[in-house]
Amino acid sequence: MSEKKRIDLYEATEEQLQFAATRPTVWEERWAKGDGFVGIPLQEWFSARLDAARVSGGKEAEDSVAACPGRQIMRIRDNIAGVFGATSAEVISTHRSKSVELPVYRLTNNRLKVRAYLRDNFYNIKLSIDSERPVNADFTGLFETAHTHEHDDYSGDDLASCYFEGFPKSLVFDYYGHTDGRRWSAQLQGYESLWAAMFCPLARMPSTMPRMPRTTTVMRETRTCSSLLQTPRLITLA
Repeated sequence: MSEKKRIDLYEATEEQLQFAATRPTVWEERWAKGDGFVGIPLQEWFSARLDAARVSGGKEAEDSVAACPGRQIMRIRDNIAGVFGATSAEVISTHRSKSVELPVYRLTNNRLKVRAYLRDNFYNIKLSIDSERPVNADFTGLFETAHTHEHDDYSGDDLASCYFEGFPKSLVFDYYGHTDGRRWSAQLQGYESLWAAMFCPLARMPSTMPRMPRTTTVMRETRTCSSLLQTPRLITLA
């Protein structure tokens, strides 16, 4: 297999130097390539479930779907997607918990080149982040950022793929502390922790949250993401 020809910077032409300077990094190319999964817009997915329930079971069945998973979907759509600055909110897969069909969400922030994947099974929330640039934040107090004891794939490992119901295995990553900050996964308890985990790294990236300058300022002066939970007025979840 032939190796890619290296550019001799002392002998390179102006065009070669310009190409080298503007060529996308491997991280930019990987993020631009995408995850390979076709998503359905979240509202479209939810509306289809409401319509199907109405046809099969009438108003009572429709109200049941509106309540569950409706409340969960509205939390993601109206609160989490907003604080994440999502330019799209989609469903890429489903799973079942308590006999309810639930989405695996993909939230994409195209401006900052970050994707978030999550699912809520009513017991805990699983989150995976795929970012073009490293996410630099202190998540102490929000979730485990590293292995704390010996695990095997089917025991107490929070990030074992069998616990990421509905997730494609390719989207289950390692603990945050074991990565360079670009691709990592976590288990969270409750939407307040999810809110903080989603907002914390974005507040430290340039040109983020222009409509929330006070909140952004607070976050840039905050040492740990979990400190957000001590400032309840910043978190308003329906």
